[in-house]
Amino acid sequence: MKILEHPLNIVAAAVILFFFFPWFTIGNTVSFSGATLPQGAKNLHIMVSGLHTPFPLLLLLTYSVYLVPLAAFTIIIIDSVVKDREKSGNYNQILACITAVSFITSLLYFFISAGTDTFGSLSIGAYLSCAAVLLLIPVVFGIIRFSDDR
Repeated sequence: MKILEHPLNIVAAAVILFFFFPWFTIGNTVSFSGATLPQGAKNLHIMVSGLHTPFPLLLLLTYSVYLVPLAAFTIIIIDSVVKDREKSGNYNQILACITAVSFITSLLYFFISAGTDTFGSLSIGAYLSCAAVLLLIPVVFGIIRFSDDR
């Protein structure tokens, strides 16, 4: 079984790969990837607000970033296992939307909690992840087609 023969699987694999790239680099010492984003947001909140400030519940939404690789991995599994193209396409469309929404939500709440100054500290992983997530949507909905699509 060739898992990466379908372009949708390649884009989903890219989403998973770029999830572990550095998303933010602050100075030359502190770096956050998608996997460490929630803990980084929590630490930045403590540094900015102090230890005695209550932890905002909205900051828990940064944990939705973990849905990004889980949904992308599920897209690969469904596309490889389910032989009915219509059924797998419907599941994959839902999962691609979950991936995009969780990616955008977690980044927005990271910026809200850490401050907009973090825009200047975006690293290559954030840009590549954003491109892969945004490419996933048109590929799964068939807007972008490749010559070897099934």
